[in-house]
Amino acid sequence: MSNLLIHSPYADHTGQGNSVTAVRLGKILSGSGYHVTHSELDYSGEPAEVMVALNARKSANAIARFCELNPGSKLIIILTGTDINHPDSSDEESAAWASMMLAERIVVLHEASLKQVPEIFRGKTCVIHPSVTLPEGLLHTPSKDGFKIIMAGNMRQEKNPELAHAAAEKISPVLEIHHYGECTSTGSENVIEHGIFSHDTMLDAMSSASVLLNTSFQEGGANAICEAVTMGLPVSASAIPGNIGMLGEDYVGLFPSNDLDALVNMLEKTANDPDFYALLKKQLAARAPLFTYAQESESWQDLLNGLSN
Repeated sequence: MSNLLIHSPYADHTGQGNSVTAVRLGKILSGSGYHVTHSELDYSGEPAEVMVALNARKSANAIARFCELNPGSKLIIILTGTDINHPDSSDEESAAWASMMLAERIVVLHEASLKQVPEIFRGKTCVIHPSVTLPEGLLHTPSKDGFKIIMAGNMRQEKNPELAHAAAEKISPVLEIHHYGECTSTGSENVIEHGIFSHDTMLDAMSSASVLLNTSFQEGGANAICEAVTMGLPVSASAIPGNIGMLGEDYVGLFPSNDLDALVNMLEKTANDPDFYALLKKQLAARAPLFTYAQESESWQDLLNGLSN
């Protein structure tokens, strides 16, 4: 299997998680010696020995057409957060279900998602953690100018920005919440909105922050959390499957989803208890090897080598 087509339901300039994954995976597989082409939005009929499709639901038309035009080829589907957290994933009449039926193999991004895959498909599903390659020399070096809490990325409704804004009204004034990305909700003036910046600028801001905050109701596996783990930036996150899968079931920086008092207590403890802060960093250091380029590349090699002929 040397000729691979990676399909994303989004254009690669949108910054959507699917497009970011498609670009990263293309680099990994090209570096491993495969001939890789990309397909975006609608599939236009390019032949390939293997299609790797992101999002069973949103890529359903492209998946069906590829399988129709390439009956001898193989299909791998990467289930994203909008697959795992959507009711179509368990609806036998849905396009997402039809896509999963066609797939030779299914990939999820962490162990918690594996538990959410319908049982009928788990035998052909595997976990491949996404890798993070940070700019050379970029490590977590928190600023000594106060305790900086950072939120990274566009704050859609499922990201629950209202909880962070509510927490900003209750935490100690010396704790600052900074947000990099788009946010359409209105809330506390205590949240410092920096707006949309380049990915490198956001990484620089994360590296000098004290903690990354994730308040989401739903996540497939946030890129910002992977980046925080890799650079050693402690994370305070809602205890939902997508975050637990990335950080580990025993991670002590998790708080009950949408629980304002628990979030406020977590942020205060993270800022004021050096032993607790050190434990967060120790747990992340143990987790970081999961997100290396070498590990992701090896996992994809094993998956592709194991496809039936």
